Amino acid sequence: MLWFTLWLMLVLATLGGVFLLGRSLWRRFRALARELRRAGDELSALAERVDRLTAAADVEPVTHDLFGDRAEHQAHLRDLGAARSARAEIRRQRRARTVAGWRAFTR
Repeated sequence: MLWFTLWLMLVLATLGGVFLLGRSLWRRFRALARELRRAGDELSALAERVDRLTAAADVEPVTHDLFGDRAEHQAHLRDLGAARSARAEIRRQRRARTVAGWRAFTR
């Protein structure tokens, strides 16, 4: 009778553990499905927003022609360099103003 009671308790404990594990897995699965549904909704909203912004920007697609006119490429590179230099000068001026403000504050 003792062995029967022992095995009965082991089987019942195992069934209880299986039940608790199954319930936990089911709840996690439902939470995952909810999050996947929400992520899908967010992704579709993001795709719609990208489409709207692309249409609003009305930007021509950038095409690269490696075999085009070399002078045009060099002129384009010079333009890019000038724009980069202008942005760097703006950053230098902004930093100089910031440092001057710090020095005036610490005196």
